[in-house]
Amino acid sequence: MICLFLADGFEELEAIAPLDFLRRAGAEVCTVSVTEDRKTVYGSHKIPLIADLTLSEAPERADGVILPGGLRGVENLKASAKLRTLLERYDRLGVPFAAICAAPTVLDSMKLLRGRRVTCYPTCASEITDGAYVGGAVCEDGDLITSEGAGTASLFGLALVRAWVSEDAAQKIASGVCMPK
Repeated sequence: MICLFLADGFEELEAIAPLDFLRRAGAEVCTVSVTEDRKTVYGSHKIPLIADLTLSEAPERADGVILPGGLRGVENLKASAKLRTLLERYDRLGVPFAAICAAPTVLDSMKLLRGRRVTCYPTCASEITDGAYVGGAVCEDGDLITSEGAGTASLFGLALVRAWVSEDAAQKIASGVCMPK
């Protein structure tokens, strides 16, 4: 199961595009509210999303982790000690990570980038000290996939499908949603 972690203030496009594309590809993806006492999480534009699970219900093992951006959402992700513990466990287990916009800074703050190449929202680049900021719409470095922002959310979603499902599934989705070539 792939876990997409949501905290109040998440950027809606950056959560929904990869979630939608991965589910279209048949991947099992669960949304997880980092706010322990409720499943309803509010995006940066006040759009509510009802998560599948709360953080205490998150699986002990995941097939992938997705962290959407949104500045307030990223602050809330960083503030969760329980999420930090879970992500550190996932890292030790070799779970692949994906983060978009400001969210790569969450992984950087936990020293989980270890010199790998990343992209993020350009104004957050100075916060990348554990990884190597390279810029660009989507960056793949081994089992780490990062992306620049809301405008690249569909490309990010397709990269996740390509890496975690198949190239064929990614091509079918791109065609089906009329992605420009």
